[in-house]
Amino acid sequence: MDQILQYLAQHTMAIEQLLSREQTQEEAAKPLLLNGEREKVVGFINTCYLYISMRMKGSGEEEKILWVLIYVQEGIAEVWN
Repeated sequence: MDQILQYLAQHTMAIEQLLSREQTQEEAAKPLLLNGEREKVVGFINTCYLYISMRMKGSGEEEKILWVLIYVQEGIAEVWN
């Protein structure tokens, strides 16, 4: 139980840090939801890359991956989530 509480506390702090960073850094467009349409994948990747490079400096790889997966929610792309 203690391990679970510690894990949740760590992730809560990470989310709070992300939210505070978003309020203080320059604007960057967030990607549209990815639904698996091939013609939209390159734009999705470029938008994610730009956002991460501008707004998530210093974030860990896992945090970046979780952020991208938030936008992978529809259609065949949902399988990856």
